[in-house]
Amino acid sequence: MEYHEAASVLTRCIAHIGTKKREGQDEDYLLNYEAQINLPKPEEMIARLFVLAGHPDNGRGRGEHVLQCFLSLGPNLAPPIEMEEESEENPVVKLWDTTIPRLLSYLEEQKEKGDWNQKSWEDLLLKLLIHTLDTVSDEEWTVQLGTSFGMQIPSYNNYPEEKGFAYKCLGVVMKKSAHKDFVKEHLDLIFSAVKHTSQVQREGCAFGYGYCASEHLDPVMLKLEQITKDELGKKSKGFFGFGKDKSDAEIERIKSTVMLCYGYVTFHSPAHLITSRVEVNIWRNINPHFTKVKDTQVKENLIRTMDLIGRSMHPDHLKQTKFIFQKRPDLMNHLLNYIKEESPNSAITTETRSLCMDTLRTLVKLEPQLTEAEQFEIVGTSLKHCLAVPPLIASSEKKARDASFQEAMMESARLTILTHESCTMLLTEILLKDISSHNFENIFKHLEVWLQSSEGLERKRAIEMTLRLLHIYKEKYDKMDELEPVDFIIIGHLLGRLVPRTTDPEGYVRETSLHCIQIVLRIGTCEKGQSDKIVDAVTVLMERSKSDDATSLFTLVSDLGKVLYKKMAEVHLWNLTCTLMEGLLDLQAHSSNGACVVLNSLLKQRGTSLQNKLSELLDALHDQLEKISNAQTRTGTLRCVRTLGVLFTVPVVTHLLGKALPFDSVYVLIWQSLAADPQLVRKIFDNMLETLMLGLPYQEKTKGSSNQEIIRMDTPLPRAITAALTIIFKVEEVKEPLFEVYHKFLPALLARIGNCIDLVPTSSKGKEASSISLAKDAFREFLLNADSEYIAEALDYHSAWGNFDRFDTFPNAVMVVAGTFGNKERQRIPKVVEVMALSLSSVYENQRIMVVSFFAQLILNLKAGDVDIAEQLMNFLLGRQVDSSFAVRKICIQGLGNIADIRGEQ
Repeated sequence: MEYHEAASVLTRCIAHIGTKKREGQDEDYLLNYEAQINLPKPEEMIARLFVLAGHPDNGRGRGEHVLQCFLSLGPNLAPPIEMEEESEENPVVKLWDTTIPRLLSYLEEQKEKGDWNQKSWEDLLLKLLIHTLDTVSDEEWTVQLGTSFGMQIPSYNNYPEEKGFAYKCLGVVMKKSAHKDFVKEHLDLIFSAVKHTSQVQREGCAFGYGYCASEHLDPVMLKLEQITKDELGKKSKGFFGFGKDKSDAEIERIKSTVMLCYGYVTFHSPAHLITSRVEVNIWRNINPHFTKVKDTQVKENLIRTMDLIGRSMHPDHLKQTKFIFQKRPDLMNHLLNYIKEESPNSAITTETRSLCMDTLRTLVKLEPQLTEAEQFEIVGTSLKHCLAVPPLIASSEKKARDASFQEAMMESARLTILTHESCTMLLTEILLKDISSHNFENIFKHLEVWLQSSEGLERKRAIEMTLRLLHIYKEKYDKMDELEPVDFIIIGHLLGRLVPRTTDPEGYVRETSLHCIQIVLRIGTCEKGQSDKIVDAVTVLMERSKSDDATSLFTLVSDLGKVLYKKMAEVHLWNLTCTLMEGLLDLQAHSSNGACVVLNSLLKQRGTSLQNKLSELLDALHDQLEKISNAQTRTGTLRCVRTLGVLFTVPVVTHLLGKALPFDSVYVLIWQSLAADPQLVRKIFDNMLETLMLGLPYQEKTKGSSNQEIIRMDTPLPRAITAALTIIFKVEEVKEPLFEVYHKFLPALLARIGNCIDLVPTSSKGKEASSISLAKDAFREFLLNADSEYIAEALDYHSAWGNFDRFDTFPNAVMVVAGTFGNKERQRIPKVVEVMALSLSSVYENQRIMVVSFFAQLILNLKAGDVDIAEQLMNFLLGRQVDSSFAVRKICIQGLGNIADIRGEQ
């Protein structure tokens, strides 16, 4: 054993000589162990060769030479077995001659692939050992072989990997032995020999105990209970209690080994026995050790124990489907607590998170299905401690150049990838447990938060997980019966979350999100097994997404909008729209712009399908506009409102006019945006003019106990129209449309001013302007933008703005307007007169006063050539001589008196 390092050379030489002699059938090939008493026994050599082959890369790649040596010595190592015919080959030799060449081929193949799996290799060797024991089928020989494994264990004290594999081999032998004393003795031997600071030895010991338990459960359980009692507590070893106690660290390391042993014992024990033991005997012994764990290595082995217990409770392992593992919630809580103890804001330096998530995945497979609360906690906690973790970064340039730090950085990167994969597989298992649209939605609720993160790395990780889950769902969808309905109700919401990511600053996120969108469309909009040219075209967009050019990305998202409005079913349209509106607040400017472009495209092409949701849609856009900080996104969102205005002019205007006054800053922007579209503002003007002319300007109510005093209350709609017009008139783009309806607005606004005199506001809030002030503001803005600022100047010059406020002076202010208008806008006089004349028979006195005042003053500005107009005005004034209002009759007489002052010939 002292020449362990020479094993590679030694076995190579023996293999060469042995193969040559065996093939040549030399007389001295077969060894005489009785004559050559110094030779090691065959069982000792078999044990030695198995252990040396366990790690073929060790000892300068000795694996191939060890196997060749084993093969060449086969007839010398195999125990004698009675044959029916003397010439028949020993079955053990036959087994080795068949199996070992396969192992050599496997070894060579794995070296060529560069994809080595140590566990798979060990499993192959242990199977060979099992088959050897089964073929020999002799208790005495089995005990001798096991004793040889045990005797050689001390020789591996400096070789932890070989020692760990020796424990596993010994466990296999104990399983095959019926000798109780042998089993008990070697259980003691293994635990006493294991070095508790070595993970590979600890796992070897646990595996050996587990394999032994598959046939000797009671002795193994008894041994573990004894160890738990004797070793996991501080006790004095000296006389009268004096002596050295085990330290906390020593106890923790032993605990780590014992707990892992319990895990392997549970996994390898007979299914019909373990179900009754796990929740009583095993749980009682291990549960107290799951809390307050400080040592990382202990914690990780406790997690491995939980995983083994979970795997042992799976229906496939138990060969029964009705068993419910009652302790599953307790295990899940322990695992979640372990994850929470890891900082989500620090780089990953241990396997704890990954192991916890792998074990949670194991437990998720068990029945019953997780409750929504359990699933919510598992998914939320796992994602938080996976997606948020930053990479390991050096605090200084000097540290960054340090070799040990670079090694730590690479290890942290490996652990981060491992954790990400474990988390993804956990989510996959949760989805597979109930592969429904509702369950997908429950998982995605957690992921979508990270898709909107300000950190590019977090968005990258989240979109990658989303793609993996969609692939899983798509695979299930493809296997469904063609007649089975597809209930993927999350399509609209899912696409709405993915669209902003298609213009993400990170190229990988853009491309992957488009891939996700393509899968979603194939699930929800394509006939099964059929290709769709529109959906297939998303592949081209994926290629284009690699460009970082802003113009290219705008074109890309515009084309994506075309795909969505063509393929989106009406039933999903509202959800898509709502989620796109949420995307307007995306932290990435390009992403919020992308959501805005697609939303506008969708509203233009499919907006008519949302008419019944118009009020909700407008309110939602208003709310988002209050929060949007990106100027480009705000402008685009206002265009979305304008699109709705074009589609539903009257409903949109009606909805906006129903909002509280004064209009907040967002509604001001909305009115300005609507006004910037000349065609749309023409429709808005027509609607508002009609309402002002035909609507109820105020309501009359009685006041006081006698009900004799009548007060006039303002009505909301005309008031709101006045406020909106004040905003609209300030927009430069309305100038031309305003010229077209000048002749309507001049009378309408003057009438509105007249109707507002002495109105009592409907609201008692002091912040609101009076109705007359609003009307005068609207009139002033109208004059300024309609190139009639000279009228405003005249009103200023004559200090006539205040005259609008009282009944007795109102006609004077109107006459100032009429006089200035008559001098400057002679070509507009006929149309204005025609419109105003319609109000001569109005039931509202102030409107009639406004008209006759305007006509009376206008007569003074007529010339000799204006005979037709003069005649019209005279007839209108004569007609109102029978008006019930004294003020109207008085102004009519005054106007008729002005006829004589018309300059020029009659």
